[in-house]
Amino acid sequence: MNSLSRLFKYGACIFLVLFLVGCGTSNENSNEDEEPVSDSNTKEADSETEDLETVFAEADEAALEFYKAFYEFNVPVLYEMLPPKQQEEFLETASLGNSDKEKPIAFMVIDEDLEELIDSEKFLEIKDNYKGEIKDTPRQGRIGFDKDIFRNFEDNEDYDMIRLANAYEETGEVIYYVSPLDELGNNSNNFLATKQSPEGKWKVRIISSSEVGIDPSETEEMEQSGVRLHPVENEEDEDNYGF
Repeated sequence: MNSLSRLFKYGACIFLVLFLVGCGTSNENSNEDEEPVSDSNTKEADSETEDLETVFAEADEAALEFYKAFYEFNVPVLYEMLPPKQQEEFLETASLGNSDKEKPIAFMVIDEDLEELIDSEKFLEIKDNYKGEIKDTPRQGRIGFDKDIFRNFEDNEDYDMIRLANAYEETGEVIYYVSPLDELGNNSNNFLATKQSPEGKWKVRIISSSEVGIDPSETEEMEQSGVRLHPVENEEDEDNYGF
């Protein structure tokens, strides 16, 4: 009887050990199969952030290239970066926006065929012909083509460039405030909108403050909601060392 009792106890102990081991293995397998929800969400959010940063980096580069071409009056580059609709309007009106207000003064003083201006080789020949020229105009006064038309962007060190609050998810456009933009110092049309074409190329157009719905004089407000890409260098911000 005692031997049967001991045998029963031994059997019960063995069964209990096997049961506990089986439960532990089952829990481990279950934990391995289940990926933490928080980690998955974090990875997805990080991926979306990285994708958006890539989009902004490409858009920033395109907007700066267009701004540089506009500042230097590099017509072939300007034309190439315009959307198809704006390219047609450009050839018809010699303007880069929705009205004559966006027409660079260069088109008022350079009497050349637009088809030749958008040709990169012919454009260089035309530019050389105007080198060193000065012209008196009734509206803009005396214009030096080297200084006022075919300007050097490297001399434009203090320009403002702000990427505005994200509208990309709604319209696919990335919008910028830039200044100075035109030769006359007007601020009403100092906005650029960029959008990627189906072929993957970034196209840029000049838009007015009314389309953006922002007063261009409110740069502080734009900075708070957007990202400043190029600050204006201010001597008052320098410390006592002068740097």
